Amino acid sequence: DSFISGMMAAHQTQGAKSKGLIVIVKHLAVNEQETDRNGIATWMTEQSLRELYLRPFEYTIKEGGANAAMSAFNRIGTKWTGGDYRLLTEVLRDEWGFEGFLVSDWMAVSQLADDYYQAVVMAINAGLDMVMVPYDYKAFIANLKLAVNNGDVAPARIDDAVGRILRAKFRLGLFEKCMTDETYLAEFGGAGHRALAREAVQKSLVLLKNDQDVLPLRDGETIAVAGQGADDIGLACGGWTISWQGEAGAITDGSTLLDGLRARTNIVYSAEGEFPEPVGTAIVVVAEQPTAEGDQTAWMECKVCHRRWRLDERLGYLVKHCAWGWTWAGYGRQKLRLELDGWPVDVDS
Repeated sequence: DSFISGMMAAHQTQGAKSKGLIVIVKHLAVNEQETDRNGIATWMTEQSLRELYLRPFEYTIKEGGANAAMSAFNRIGTKWTGGDYRLLTEVLRDEWGFEGFLVSDWMAVSQLADDYYQAVVMAINAGLDMVMVPYDYKAFIANLKLAVNNGDVAPARIDDAVGRILRAKFRLGLFEKCMTDETYLAEFGGAGHRALAREAVQKSLVLLKNDQDVLPLRDGETIAVAGQGADDIGLACGGWTISWQGEAGAITDGSTLLDGLRARTNIVYSAEGEFPEPVGTAIVVVAEQPTAEGDQTAWMECKVCHRRWRLDERLGYLVKHCAWGWTWAGYGRQKLRLELDGWPVDVDS
């Protein structure tokens, strides 16, 4: 729902700004899938674009007062969003009165044209004020200077871009107090933060089924637990944790699911699901390889059976093999399946 998502984002923006933060709303616009997001083109009517995709951004900017916005990788029709003057200037600035600055996505300017000079000209003239060029920033600076000297980018456009970035910094007070406030540094990651994180997890878990009243688990009961994800903090954390895509293993301090269970009851654990005898309750943890973004139509390895499945088939085959096949072995009279997923999934079983 474009209204609900827009109002949620607007209020989140207001809350973040009240803490002295610059809020960047992204990705503008129609960034609707990860697969081939760097090159996909989405075709739609003007009404669909306005009512479904742009309205949440409009609310976030008008009602929430977002300080900045980031363009997407994809195209809307034939136009790359990072080089779309109508979207970035006519709609955002002229129609919505956006006073913040616009930033490109990671290296996204390079895809606007085969000739890098033309890509830089297109991006800046379309309205981008800040450009993410992590590896070739010297080439970007040289081409932008050349574009100004050649008259392809007006000095007024440069002044406007610099002014928007500086305005955001002035409003944040960065020139009056440029050093980071370390008042609460000692509390970072402390008991209060961990308690809040625990509460967030408790309130965001989704219980799909509770047949035979398996939950809540009973203290003191012997429980069989299978799956690498049960005892792997990296698999539990997912992407954007410590590293970009995340990874399996002891990437940070923290308690695993197995640690928590062992503190409450008797546990028999096997990552492969191999147990000497049946128990009262059995839990299988199905975890995927952590990821943050990108094309997810590749292969993944199941962390229980170590067979490889296509990601788009993982709930059709992976879960049947691991959870159902393990259930047939009869290790638990009551069975519980826990999935550690990094994105919305369709569960039909």
